[in-house]
Amino acid sequence: MALSETFRKALEQKDIRMVRIIIKDSLVVDPTFTEMEEMLREAARAQLDLYDPHNGEELNRNREQWNKAYMDSQMTTLLRNFSRERLDLLKEICAVLYADRIQNIREKRENRARDSRSTQHNVAAGGVLLALAITAAVIWVLWRR
Repeated sequence: MALSETFRKALEQKDIRMVRIIIKDSLVVDPTFTEMEEMLREAARAQLDLYDPHNGEELNRNREQWNKAYMDSQMTTLLRNFSRERLDLLKEICAVLYADRIQNIREKRENRARDSRSTQHNVAAGGVLLALAITAAVIWVLWRR
């Protein structure tokens, strides 16, 4: 997955706040966390110190009580206290609240991958047929001489 130019620029400029905002937003945009994991790897590769020590706030781990309001409050707090603990909690919350969306995204990705493999197969088959046609034409021309 290609990372946005905005993210790459923020990394290049060591703009930790902007990197954190983009990572936070990616939790909702891509709740499969594929993009976020790539961003975290790139931030680590750029030796950007993203994480704060957890501020000690008791995090609600009761899935039954998770809702959009709690997620929103934790998203807001994440920008003031970008701790691994809070980010991990938000990943869990998003996985629960966006379970249907996650399934849809995964199905779309699988369909795109399958379509891509099918296209590659068709292109390869077309190439083989073209090569056979050219070979047949060459043999026919040589045979007629």
